[in-house]
Amino acid sequence: MSHFSVYKTKLGNVSAQLLKQAIQSFAKQIGAEVSASVKDYYGNTQAVQIGLTMPSLPMGIGFGVDNQGNLSVQGDSYGCSQEWNRVSTLATNYIKAYKVAQTARIAHPTAQLNMKTTQKAVILEVCI
Repeated sequence: MSHFSVYKTKLGNVSAQLLKQAIQSFAKQIGAEVSASVKDYYGNTQAVQIGLTMPSLPMGIGFGVDNQGNLSVQGDSYGCSQEWNRVSTLATNYIKAYKVAQTARIAHPTAQLNMKTTQKAVILEVCI
């Protein structure tokens, strides 16, 4: 059944700026378009802090952080739940890796960082 859902994740301490930077970077990695809204099955639009659309997720998937910095994933997965769950998990993992990369950059400014995304994983390489 089609409905707009908001799923809270266990990922915390995420700023709106980090979310935006991480999702924009993630979008480039997976060939998605960044958007400010997502749609439900019936075409109704819902505003999100930042969202992604791609051919395999035409209604999109949204992301947001609350005042405490907790990440949420938002949207309607009807008709594409397997892909929606895959992208949701990858994006959450990408944001985690992005946070680690920022910490590594602060601790080791000359470190070489490389992040890449496969169909099922996010890989962060840090060479100090």
